[in-house]
Amino acid sequence: DMATSEAERMTQILQDLISLARAESFDSSLAQEPLILNEFVRDIASMTEKFDHPNIQTEIAPLPIRVQTHRDYLMQVLDHLIQNAVRYSDPNSPILIRLKQVDKFAVIQVSDRGEGIPPSDQALIFEPFHRIDPSRSRATGGTGLGLAIVKTLTEKMGGTLSLDSEPGVGTTFTLTLPTLGR
Repeated sequence: DMATSEAERMTQILQDLISLARAESFDSSLAQEPLILNEFVRDIASMTEKFDHPNIQTEIAPLPIRVQTHRDYLMQVLDHLIQNAVRYSDPNSPILIRLKQVDKFAVIQVSDRGEGIPPSDQALIFEPFHRIDPSRSRATGGTGLGLAIVKTLTEKMGGTLSLDSEPGVGTTFTLTLPTLGR
């Protein structure tokens, strides 16, 4: 059982390393399409609520917010941010997903009321293999590559990714993408 578990963990690390290499070599001009984010974000939130976390809340702007992006990579980015919120939150605690437009940017925020990220780790959180609590690595899963992949994909799509976190209060990841003209 232990050998099987270690083999599965090594396979996951290799898959994540391949994903990171693909993200770094991703040509952002390929396979981009216009996308209205409102329904896209609503659908991802609904699927998460149905299968992973019973308390997903959304605040989605009423007017359509359009971006030019790679649909699959954006889905991967949002799914990872939401799954992190689920993983590090109490099952009864709400996760809030917001979508709004600020000037010429779409702003998507994923907020949890989890344990938060210590200030000393916040600057390193997007670095490959960085784990906040190495002693829990195997218990919580993951390889320490997810947020590095997310940040790389976000930047390749012309966006930015930031976080605001307070230990004991929770974390908000903010994804910003340029919008298409209305």
